[in-house]
Parts: sequence; C-alpha cells; structure tokens
Amino acid sequence: MSTICSSNLTSGFIDLATYDEQEKYLYGGPDAVAYFVREIRKSTWFTQVPVCLSSRSGQAGFGQQWSVSISRAGDYLLHTWLRLTMNAITAATANATVASTSGNTVLRWSRNLMHNLISECAITFNDLVAARFDNYHLDFWSAFTVPAGKRNGYNNMIGNIDALTNPCAVAFPSPAQLAGAAACQVNVDANGRQVLPAATLNLPLPFFYSRDSGIALPTAALPYNEMRINFAFRNLSDLLTVDTYNNGVWSSAPVASSNLLNPDANQIMSNVNVWANYAIVSNDERKKMACAPRDILIEQVQTAPVQNFNPNTSGSIDIRFSHSIKALFWACRNMTVTSSWSNYTTDQHLPLGPADCVSESNALFGVVDYQAGTDPIVNTSLIYENTQRIYQMGSDYFSLVNPWFHAPVIPLETGYHMYSYSLDFYAIDPMGSTNYGKLTNVSIIPAASNDAIASVTDYSAKYCFITTALNNNIIRISGGKRTKNVPPTVSCYPRCNISWMGKQCKILPRHISCM
Repeated sequence: MSTICSSNLTSGFIDLATYDEQEKYLYGGPDAVAYFVREIRKSTWFTQVPVCLSSRSGQAGFGQQWSVSISRAGDYLLHTWLRLTMNAITAATANATVASTSGNTVLRWSRNLMHNLISECAITFNDLVAARFDNYHLDFWSAFTVPAGKRNGYNNMIGNIDALTNPCAVAFPSPAQLAGAAACQVNVDANGRQVLPAATLNLPLPFFYSRDSGIALPTAALPYNEMRINFAFRNLSDLLTVDTYNNGVWSSAPVASSNLLNPDANQIMSNVNVWANYAIVSNDERKKMACAPRDILIEQVQTAPVQNFNPNTSGSIDIRFSHSIKALFWACRNMTVTSSWSNYTTDQHLPLGPADCVSESNALFGVVDYQAGTDPIVNTSLIYENTQRIYQMGSDYFSLVNPWFHAPVIPLETGYHMYSYSLDFYAIDPMGSTNYGKLTNVSIIPAASNDAIASVTDYSAKYCFITTALNNNIIRISGGKRTKNVPPTVSCYPRCNISWMGKQCKILPRHISCM
C-alpha cells in the first residue's frame, strides 16, 4: 500500500542549530549576501538598433576585395555580421537520375563555407589595421567557443549543412528520379542537371568589440577616424568541389567553368551586406564619451605563415608572434583536395564508393563522411629560449584536456589543438598570458601520426601546418582619435564618470582618482 510523502517544516530549524565554528568561516559577516533579497543593478538608459552599412567600396564577389565604412550615427558598435545569398548553381551537363552511373558528377560546397569564403577580414582606422582574422581563426574560434545549444544554428548560418556540402546525404524528391534506383539522389532540374540550392548565409564577425558590451567600439567618440571593415574573398574554384564517379571510384577536384551551366561567378554570390548592431545612449552619456582619453583592452589574432607539412620529415616550425599571448591554436590541414577546407584529418573526404558501402544501391553511396580520418598530429612540443616549454605532449591533451579546463567548448571534430596560457582564454579580463615579444627562437614541433605517414603512400596526401594566436592589446581613444600599444593607465580625467577597465572614475574634491 502506497504512503503519502511528507516533510516537517520545523525540522529545518534542526539544520540551523548545527551552526558551529566552520560555519562561522563560511557564512555571515558584514559582506555576506542575502540570497532572498535581490538588489537590482541599474544601467544607464539605452536602446539598440541593427543597421545595414551602406557606404562601401570595391566589388563584393569571388576573388575580390571589398570594404564597408562603419557609420558613426550610432554611439557604440556592438556586433557586426556578413550577410549574403549564394544563388542556386546548376551543373553544365545532365547526369543520370542518380550519380552511380560512370562519368556522373556531383557539385558540393566546402564545409564551413562562410569561414572559407573569407581569405582575410580586417578593421582599420584611417587605413591602420586594428584587428584582423582569417578562415583558420574562424575555424578555431567556432570549434572552441560555440556552445552545443548554438552549434546547429551556427552551422545553418555559415552554410555547414548537407544540402550545400553533402548533397548525396539528402534525398531531394524529383520526378526524374527512378523508383528503386541507387542511392545518391541529388536535386535536379527538369533537364536532369544537378542543382545546388540557393541559401542566405550569415557570418558573425568576431572582432574585439563584439566580445562584451563593456568594450563596444565608441563610434560617436571617433569623429576624425575613417573606420572600415575590409574583406578579401576567395575564388569560386577554391570553394566549390566536383566529385566524379568512374569505374567504381570517386575522385574530387576544384570546380572548373566547364562544370557549370553558368560559369559567371558574379551571378552566384549576391546581396552582400554587412550589418551592424548599434547601441544608442542618452544625451548625458554621449557627452561624457569623449570627455577624456579611454584605454580599452582588446583581443587580436595573429597567424603565422602557413608551412608545408611532410609527415615523413616533420620538424621544427618557427612561430614569431608579439604582444601578450593568451592562447595558441594549431592544426594540420589536409589539402589533397585544395577546394575542400576545414579538413584537419588524415582522410581526404571523398564520397563513399562501393568498396566503402558494399554496393551502389547502399543508402551511403556517394555520401561524404566528414567524420572519417584521424588526427595527423600525434604529439606536439613547444620550444622557446632553447627551453622545452612542453615536450612531446600528446594530442589528446591539446584537443581534450586543455580545452576542458580552459575553453568554453571541446571541439566536436578531430584535428583541433590549443594551448592556453590563460585560466580561461574566453574571459575578457586578463587571466594569464606570456609576452611573446620578449621571447626569441620560439618554435613548435608537431610530430606526425602513423596514419598521416601512411596517407602519403596511400593516396599522396598533402598537408600544411597552421598556427594562430590570440593576444591582448590596448587601444587608447583620445581626442576623437585612436592609438594603440599604449601602456595601461590608472589615472582619470575631469568630467569622466564612466566605467572603464573594470574601475569607476569619480570626481573627488580637489583631485581626481580611480576607485
């Protein structure tokens, strides 16, 4: 017979009666917090508005350089993102209703399409580069910072979806497809030509001002600066791959104009815009924005020159960085198929053939297994000043253990490595770094794995080694202009009553100081 659960409220007083010496250390005191009386932390009055940046120069297209001017109509720049449309792409010739017939081809975009579209992106002040990043940083940043709850949405934003990167993994219904035909049914038009669908894509630009509202860019305080965001886009052939099936074997290569019904790349990418999210503040706060110099702690990205990586003769690679380095990121890119990016494994990511999935009628036929392959790096050493900072540490440490303790996320995919000098490299506040500007002869030594060595013999694999770094720097906004590399300041100035660098400036009788 079931009983009714019960609890005696007065028994809680017994818990309170256990208060002793240890509890005196843990609880109470003049600075104790009452969890049942919430103190509201007020903010200044503001609003935020998304705006499309309309002043631009250059041509926004594949293989082109393009820039937009940052408007000073808003007070603070909070976020920026690139938004564009990839129009549908139609193959030049008609395949059979399925791609299992010899000679048939399948078009697919590179993974992390919006990442790899960007060869380089930089923000400049009067043509001086304040911060920049490339596709490699975008790969590392998303791998180590995008949480699981946002991962699917982020993949949709950047075009990392099967409809674009793995069309054989998606069954598009078409009257041209035959009942009971083999797998790898791709989207086709009325003439049997494959069509990669159109998609509207968005790329959040991870500049320093987007990290926290406390370091938003005070655009209204910079009337004498021409602020621009500059883009260098890759060529279409660097991003689009054509898979060809012949005699039971798939092969992949960068797309050629002969593979496309309309090879005009200018008609593929359209509606390219940069959107910005601005904060608009009250008149009182706006008047105080430019009343005094302000130092802002920012983050910058450095990328070492890309090095060829031969698994049979892998050796020391010099890395020459500067400033206070918070974290290092590195990977070994498999560049056997040059148009296939974001592949840091020993597998060249070809579609699955009959040898991989038993027969052409298997549902996996033609599907690209992006999870295939292992880490090309088995261990890594970090050497500087002729001292072994880290010696032959296994990749499991750099891919799993170190991000477990010092990063928001452990990468879902193979081949990403990081080493953090900071307790939390994602934190805005300084929590540890090493000044690489004071070091000489810094080198990193990645050791190739057995699978990487074997891949050179198996399919003539080609690799390159990428190293990037995240560093802190300080910019000063003074007199409506921006300077950088300024030592931290602890003094305040008259009529300044805004928070900066975690401290509140207050005007005190007869002198000014920081609290």
